[in-house]
Amino acid sequence: MADIVNPGLFVWVFYLGAHIAADVMCGVSSVGFPATKPQPLNITNKVAAIVLMGDPSTTKGQAFHVGSSKGDGIFSRQKPNGCRYVSGKTMSFCDAGDPFCEAGGHDLSTHMRYVSAYGQTATDFAVSMFHLA
Repeated sequence: MADIVNPGLFVWVFYLGAHIAADVMCGVSSVGFPATKPQPLNITNKVAAIVLMGDPSTTKGQAFHVGSSKGDGIFSRQKPNGCRYVSGKTMSFCDAGDPFCEAGGHDLSTHMRYVSAYGQTATDFAVSMFHLA
């Protein structure tokens, strides 16, 4: 990532990929995982947009949450402030009933429909963030 000159990198990931991407950018702070630090500003500035769908590390109250879920994911962040450098360039989609991004959810079909439900919204967001970068 250090060789990227202009901010233009998009990160668009689903489920466990979303969890990994969020951990890389925000640092690992979920119970049961070894802690890591969030990426510094000189790295996160090279990313134009981050789109997470069905992220098990969803933490209620984060500014970039989109969707009907009101709860935490099965691996919610204990230190959500680690996302501070990417908060303004991130959308994380989680709907009520998703068994991974909303602990206690039981509707796998909810988990499987993020692209059809939010694909255009996510695309519009990513393009707009690229133009702002």
